[in-house]
Amino acid sequence: MLDCGLSAQSVLNFLPLPPVPSTRLAALPAYTPPHLNDPLLEGELKECCGRVFVDSIPEFCPPLDKVVDFSQLDVVLISNYTCMMALPFITEDTGFKGQVYATEPTLQIGRFYLEELCTWLSAAGAGLAARRWKELVHVLPGPLAHASRPRAWRRLYGRAALARALARVRVVGYDERVPLYGALDATPVSSGFCLGSANWVLRTPHEKVASPTTCRPVALLPSHYMHLLPF
Repeated sequence: MLDCGLSAQSVLNFLPLPPVPSTRLAALPAYTPPHLNDPLLEGELKECCGRVFVDSIPEFCPPLDKVVDFSQLDVVLISNYTCMMALPFITEDTGFKGQVYATEPTLQIGRFYLEELCTWLSAAGAGLAARRWKELVHVLPGPLAHASRPRAWRRLYGRAALARALARVRVVGYDERVPLYGALDATPVSSGFCLGSANWVLRTPHEKVASPTTCRPVALLPSHYMHLLPF
């Protein structure tokens, strides 16, 4: 797998998390779909400026575990720190037994970034997640009604899961050849996108291909989404 980015587009459907209690957000009117009386929906939706938002801790859209069996992955190659947000979703509680490779700056900057994100969300409280609205998304107004796979959204992982996932990462240097199960070698080459970023070059005895990378919003898998450049 090349990168394990996490789509954060789902966050746009949630009310913001203010650093201090906000009377303005607390005063927003609750929203209830017309001709629907569901007590389980109470307090989950609020209306602001003609749009309906979910009043809950933000949730993210992780890589689809129904499409990919993470326990069958052998290697995850991370190209830069913006493309590793979904790593705990892939490595923890999925049966993953493979290897994860990244450069030292990618690992350290990614660690700071993800730890800060976990701290921010955990400081917002551990209230009950809003779930009932997902069962009634078909009667909600847009753009919430057009949200992509809301039932698959999940809260961000905790600090413990993040620490376990980062402990799996093996640091590699630029131009270091990493043998992958005797089948091929992977080499990170500086890409210039950001500090620590790399383009991964894959070599076999007869072929050499490269995967140019910048900032991917989601994880990519071989053959279906990759455009490898032979040279």
